[in-house]
Amino acid sequence: MSAHVQIQGGNLKTEVSQPSENLLCVEITDKGIDPALAAGYKSKFAVRQKSFEMKMTSERIQTTNQIYLVETDTEIIDLKDGSNNSAGTMIII
Repeated sequence: MSAHVQIQGGNLKTEVSQPSENLLCVEITDKGIDPALAAGYKSKFAVRQKSFEMKMTSERIQTTNQIYLVETDTEIIDLKDGSNNSAGTMIII
């Protein structure tokens, strides 16, 4: 199952698969925004906000693992284009 959503200034793709009976895989790919536009948003606040969001997400996953007695792994991949420029982020859960 997959979904592709295009939002003004961004592009988000979600794929859900079940590789085995007891395993669910969710891939979220965010192509981000135009690099020139992103440069205008760079600030210390943005870096702190991203770090805070990652910490909160990690804590939520840990809580879910404890409540449901499951093991959830996450992988965050910075996507690059052919010129090694940032091309978005992929998160695999």
